[in-house]
Amino acid sequence: MVANAFSWVRNGDLIIAQNPSAVDSWLNPYLNDIVDVEVNLGTLSGTGAAGPNTIVAEAVYENTVLAGTSYSWYNNCDPSDPSGQCQIP
Repeated sequence: MVANAFSWVRNGDLIIAQNPSAVDSWLNPYLNDIVDVEVNLGTLSGTGAAGPNTIVAEAVYENTVLAGTSYSWYNNCDPSDPSGQCQIP
């Protein structure tokens, strides 16, 4: 197993590697042997809305979606809360 960590940046509604070329360079020697890829984004903080919420994640390489997942939840919070936020569970 090999592992590495890369910085990311937000670009609109996307989270992308800060230096995609560095990720490519690191992965290239392993391309023929890759069986499984695990991506750990750590803890993402943000606010959800009252009611239904969904986060969608896709692994995209050269404009092709290779894998995807989603997580949905319902926030039963009080939108009149002075903080104005409903926390992601």
